[in-house]
Amino acid sequence: MLKNAITSASVLVFLDDTKSFCVEADSSNFTTGVVLSQQLEADSKWYLVAFFSKSLSTVEWNYKIHNKEMLAIIYALEK
Repeated sequence: MLKNAITSASVLVFLDDTKSFCVEADSSNFTTGVVLSQQLEADSKWYLVAFFSKSLSTVEWNYKIHNKEMLAIIYALEK
């Protein structure tokens, strides 16, 4: 069932920079990640445009969680 969902439907869509998009970040003690999504007019569902994950350095392990998530957003916007 999962294989069919991934292979039969669009998983990634191309970014349309004329429309709004959503950046979501999540972090743990050792890693951080970001997902960029955009809502399509055809069905009003959010679709994945890009994702990014990174292992944190030993210095970054000591950051507070909100700083780790902001760091993830900064990394994603730089890419």
